[in-house]
Amino acid sequence: FKTYSLSGWPLWYSDTVKLDFSNLVQPKAALEISNKPSCQYADFSFIDLSEKGFFDADRQYWELIIEGKSQVFKGNMDTIRMKLLDTGLLDVKFRYYNGYCLSERNYSNELSVLPAPKPGIVLDKTSGCLPFVLKYNSKYKDTLAQEIIWSFGEGTQRQYEDYLEDSFEYQKGGNYWIKQELKGANGCISKDSINVQVKQGFDLSKDELDLKYITRINWGNDINAEWNSLAYATEYSWIWGRDSSNLNQLYYQGMDTVGLDQITLKGMQYYQIKAKDVCGKEIRSNKARHIELKAELGDKGVELQWNSYINWK
Repeated sequence: FKTYSLSGWPLWYSDTVKLDFSNLVQPKAALEISNKPSCQYADFSFIDLSEKGFFDADRQYWELIIEGKSQVFKGNMDTIRMKLLDTGLLDVKFRYYNGYCLSERNYSNELSVLPAPKPGIVLDKTSGCLPFVLKYNSKYKDTLAQEIIWSFGEGTQRQYEDYLEDSFEYQKGGNYWIKQELKGANGCISKDSINVQVKQGFDLSKDELDLKYITRINWGNDINAEWNSLAYATEYSWIWGRDSSNLNQLYYQGMDTVGLDQITLKGMQYYQIKAKDVCGKEIRSNKARHIELKAELGDKGVELQWNSYINWK
């Protein structure tokens, strides 16, 4: 090779590089295809049996061509999984490239696929709050299904002989999988599933929010309060006002799963706690006034005083 000096004069150099191609063995593409008929829409596994030789893990790939439709797979894999959509005896072509050389092999009429009912689920919703009534139906309605089975993720199954729209009511909140199973006369079974989120909120007929006490010592600014925590509450809010019949001013807002909080207020007020759940339902507590405790040193020693509170004397 030739280089040039800074002054522009050419300089020739020579070197020797040894190239070793002994490891570059021509790969041999090979697949294991089951001789048993597969079912349409079902998962099918092609097991790679290729002789790779010396390969580059970053550059190698597999190409599977079924009835002229190509899919390329990269990375390190021993098995290619896919759903088969065509039926009958299928023409399969398989290619393996090890990063340096390409090998190809044809598998004509070695893969048999039986027709199957086409799976698919239609739901009117996939999330919501109790009471949660779900309407469900099949997306595709061909003539191949002889039995249709639905399951709802909480132990219930329903069986039909035809495609019908129906409904199901969940009794508890949770994360459920709706599953559809279609059985054909030839033994093929097609499946589909969709996830449904059912949110649990307050039971307004049973849940109660009790504001237990509100205390302030020596006219300080900190008012301590305690209330019971409600299951499924996502937020607690303070409502306060000078008129017990009109508590509409939101002073403090926050979530407290323990049921303890402090607020800073001045003057005599009426208070109420409002809880909100994930579904937007609200529960309000009883109304209460805070208790002002004051200790003063008098003629008879320390005297404890408090404001008038309900029937205290």
